[in-house]
Amino acid sequence: MTPARVTVEPQGDNFTTQMTQVLRETFGLEPKGRGRIYQKPYPAEYDQIPFPRNYCVPDFAKFNGEDGKATLEHVGQFTLQCGEASSNDMLKLRMFPLSLSGTAFTWFSSLASNSIFSFAQLEQKFHEYFYSGDRE
Repeated sequence: MTPARVTVEPQGDNFTTQMTQVLRETFGLEPKGRGRIYQKPYPAEYDQIPFPRNYCVPDFAKFNGEDGKATLEHVGQFTLQCGEASSNDMLKLRMFPLSLSGTAFTWFSSLASNSIFSFAQLEQKFHEYFYSGDRE
């Protein structure tokens, strides 16, 4: 899927605001350099969902976005490693950043707060970003 092309004309101080809006609305990304702390792209209440009884969070295989590993391969491996928690979307969303490092974790961290509500939505954005070559 090719992202829509957006043309923004510079108009003084309004240019930065317009670019920020385009990044948020089109790509679900927050611009760098905002001095913000880590925020989760899913709703805070997802952190209250309990893990299955006696569940141990796996030591996930890491995806960094730079080693040529396919995103489909990583998501498949991640899902298998989740075990019984793989049937719960909210738990998968919570654990997915534990399977990322480097550029991939930076991408995840740049997603806007409350912009992801399902694992399928996160997976789509993940595939689009790392498959399309839209990285900086």
